[in-house]
Amino acid sequence: MKKTFVALALAAMIPVAAYAAMEGQGARGDRLQRMTEVLNLDDSQQEQMKKMFDEHKAMRKAMREQMRARMDEILTPEQRAKRDELREQRGEHRSGHHGEHRGGHSNKRGGRHHQRGCDQQESS
Repeated sequence: MKKTFVALALAAMIPVAAYAAMEGQGARGDRLQRMTEVLNLDDSQQEQMKKMFDEHKAMRKAMREQMRARMDEILTPEQRAKRDELREQRGEHRSGHHGEHRGGHSNKRGGRHHQRGCDQQESS
């Protein structure tokens, strides 16, 4: 019984390990290609994964928009203006100095660590 449980646990970890190995891949296409290679996805599975990725992207976008609308209800006009200014500066930083990272995440936490690293490099 114990051996069966250990075997099942290890088998369940394979897709998780494969997905973890794919973390840091930029675009959805890279991730899908890597999953196809590692997990040997057939054409139907690839199409289902692509559809799932697209749906998830749309859900994330809708959630961001909803969160921003709620923030706007909470912030004062001055705070919103300052937030917008900071957002614009951040956008200039991304598109100017580090445009190659656009569309992917430099790390799991949305790039703050990466941005600090860039600031440190620029001041050196």
